[in-house]
Amino acid sequence: YLEILAATLDTSLAKEIRARIARHVGVHLAAFGVNDAAAERERLVEQGFAQRPLVALKRATTLADGAEATLRFTVVRPQPGLLPEGRVQFLSQDTPELVWEQRWLEQPNGAQALTDLLLCVDDVDECARRYARYLRTDSQSLRAGAVLRFQRGALSILTPAAVRASMPRVQPDPAPCMAGYALRVADLAATRGWLEQAGFACEQSANGALVLAMPASLGGVVAFHDGGGPPWRKH
Repeated sequence: YLEILAATLDTSLAKEIRARIARHVGVHLAAFGVNDAAAERERLVEQGFAQRPLVALKRATTLADGAEATLRFTVVRPQPGLLPEGRVQFLSQDTPELVWEQRWLEQPNGAQALTDLLLCVDDVDECARRYARYLRTDSQSLRAGAVLRFQRGALSILTPAAVRASMPRVQPDPAPCMAGYALRVADLAATRGWLEQAGFACEQSANGALVLAMPASLGGVVAFHDGGGPPWRKH
């Protein structure tokens, strides 16, 4: 899922986010789901990836039937500066039945799943090796980059030149960065119609995906596809 977060407090985490936003506006955080956050933190530290202390978080919510409930999750956050592309953390959903309510799974733009995160870096090989260790999976070569695949979704790594080649009208933010993400939709034509009615102009890529350069207030790029994958994985 996608979250829109704002740095409103004067904490160290908020200051880090503000510093990233001052560098570029866009995607700055990615969270990978795990069943056991404590075990994942231990593995990362053993692999040489310095992590902050484990933190248990909670958030009040109102369910579809009007009942009050508390979302609970445990987060593993890296130490500042460990990953220059952005903050890549792990979390366990401790109350998953409260997160995946049916009302949140049906979107007017037709989105069905978050399938891809795109990293833009100068050294693809180094980045791919690092994330293969960090995320416990193998990297595969693309024509102009690398991809790491998971049970749900994928992480693609491209150079700035490769990003521009796959999406000619997109000017990526300065590397290293999280350049954007992709959503799978039920019907591309219906999604395009919804976007245009909402005032968003999108381009169709060579592989048929829709590419939307987000407004300056949000930054980054979003690709919509119907299962064929985003344009950067076809390049």
